Amino acid sequence: MAAGAPQSNLVWRLSPDDAAKLRELGGTHDYAAGEALVREGEPLDHAIVILRGHVKITSAGRDGREILLARRGRNAVVGEFAALDHLKRSARVVAETDVHARLVSSRDFERFLRSHPDATYNLLLTAIASLRRADFQLEVGTRKVLCRVIRVLLDWADQQGGQARRGRPVEVRIRREDLAGWIGASLSATDKAVRKLRDKQIITTGRLRIVVQNVEALRRLEE
Repeated sequence: MAAGAPQSNLVWRLSPDDAAKLRELGGTHDYAAGEALVREGEPLDHAIVILRGHVKITSAGRDGREILLARRGRNAVVGEFAALDHLKRSARVVAETDVHARLVSSRDFERFLRSHPDATYNLLLTAIASLRRADFQLEVGTRKVLCRVIRVLLDWADQQGGQARRGRPVEVRIRREDLAGWIGASLSATDKAVRKLRDKQIITTGRLRIVVQNVEALRRLEE
């Protein structure tokens, strides 16, 4: 499972009946890995429900570097706010793997929310979670690079809940460049911090992934 934010995904907050009804709306579409689902600066007339696969949400920094904002997987809804306010997208959504999704028109999405008050309330909770994550990223950005890496890995590990609590290794699928963008540091500084954690045998690394082998040791190191 890709570390992302199940807690901030709309579908995860819905009742089983409401989630099933949302998945039935609109039509399905397949995206190849690397293909853009949403382009930054373009208007969006639909919300996208991820049925299979993983996407990343990015934005261009002032220096042109890609900044990772979030990652989403199965049951996530992306573009829901742009589908409601019809403003241009402030971020880009790209398929990290092959993605099978359902495209729900703005009209159908609005009707769904109007007829399902609980879903509207949960959309508000989703917006709050997104704001809290933005605050978290700002707070992380004030720390030293090693502390930023540790904090982000712990945050992602905690999002996987029971797996981390049971002391099992937690896998984070992420590119080196995306991790650097997420914490707002250079690639060389991020690599140096990752090597320190790897040398302490707290994490292991592989192609496009970091595995936190000892979450509690990582937590102690932060303290």
